[in-house]
Amino acid sequence: MLNKALLANAVFSSTSGITIVLFRQWFGSQFSAPEWLMLAIGVGLLLFTVQLLAMTKVKVLAEKLTLSVVFSDVAWVLITCVLLFLLNDKMTNVGAVMILVVNLVVSLLAWTQYTAFKKERSDLLASDGI
Repeated sequence: MLNKALLANAVFSSTSGITIVLFRQWFGSQFSAPEWLMLAIGVGLLLFTVQLLAMTKVKVLAEKLTLSVVFSDVAWVLITCVLLFLLNDKMTNVGAVMILVVNLVVSLLAWTQYTAFKKERSDLLASDGI
């Protein structure tokens, strides 16, 4: 279950990253952000995807990094919500809706990853007789 949750995050992150890189000028216009910032966000998401994919292949990485991924997802949601509130007058309505939709998806991914991580950990402890 954890692998599927991490893979879902990788698919969403890679799709988002590629889309932002390809259409960074348009995204920048929605958020009144410079093109270089959109490029950096897109590339960052692609690098995050590499980490997520590695975690689906190497169980030790998943065990060590899942909580940091969940924390990163939650931090993304909180930071972008604060920015939405503070910079609302600088972005378009389309930009604001995109942030809300992405935050809904990222929140669901974080919750799914966390619950799958807890279940795997609980199953592991139970199989070890702890």
